[in-house]
Amino acid sequence: MSVREMVVTAAEDGGRVDRVVTRWLTGVSRVRVQQCIRTGALQVNGRQTKASHVLRRGDRIRVELPETEPPLDVSPEEIPLQILYRDDQLVIIDKPAGLVVHPGAGIRQGTLANALVHHFGRLPGTEELRPGIVHRLDRDTSGVMMVTLTAESKSRMAEMFRRRELHKEYQALVYGAMNEPQGVIEKPVGRHPVHRLKMTTRAPRSRPCKTEWSVIRQFPAFTQLRVILHTGRTHQIRVHLASLGRPIVGDLLYGGRRHLQINDMTVRQAIEGLGRFFLHACRLRFVHPFSGDVVDVTAPLPSPLTKFLQLLEQG
Repeated sequence: MSVREMVVTAAEDGGRVDRVVTRWLTGVSRVRVQQCIRTGALQVNGRQTKASHVLRRGDRIRVELPETEPPLDVSPEEIPLQILYRDDQLVIIDKPAGLVVHPGAGIRQGTLANALVHHFGRLPGTEELRPGIVHRLDRDTSGVMMVTLTAESKSRMAEMFRRRELHKEYQALVYGAMNEPQGVIEKPVGRHPVHRLKMTTRAPRSRPCKTEWSVIRQFPAFTQLRVILHTGRTHQIRVHLASLGRPIVGDLLYGGRRHLQINDMTVRQAIEGLGRFFLHACRLRFVHPFSGDVVDVTAPLPSPLTKFLQLLEQG
């Protein structure tokens, strides 16, 4: 057992304890740091804490680490994947709605990570339960998602995401009509202070976010939108559109039971039958970090969403 101690600096003030300690402990995964937090092996100012705890300058952190870190693993599962693009460095898939990206919060099986290990073997980041993963889609968001196959491509693509060098385009269907044919939402997003599963544009501590939208088609009670994501915060599109009073159809977390206000019972029942919200990552475009070629991958709307639009057209 080794004991490591640190004092939070001004540069680290305001950071989450799990992220700050992971950067500080070379060679120790964030998952392992979170395990230390849960077991009480990591303490802040002599007290047990949570992974989401926000640090302040001068806080004292103490971590008890075993001499060897127990290996983490992702068990391979034969889950089918729809591959849209593949080369020696990258794979781009069309993720279905309902598929969780990686293990966490009690979920160990049936995730995209389990499928990736089955199809491609041990990928960079497997020891952190994130094999090849450099970005995520919410469980009920479908569409284009990239996976890296090598440590070098993972590093380069992570940097490109950080620098916002990728074009990420979505389609969404929202309740009601937009006031303009297009617009930009620039509101900071952070964790809701009370409802911890939600994000909000009114959080005490938040990060800048930018979402661009334009109307594709207007229906009597709905609007189909093209959405371009300029930043990549948790639930960003869902939170931003809900902040305009236009939550995404089927999104119970940010739209509540808005569908009950729809007078057409057939449409109302169809929303309930979707079992997901109407958000789809339809396009990913970027300059390949190795070849320099432009990679432009699209994924069509899945059948349930297409059929729902057809129902609206008939009305």
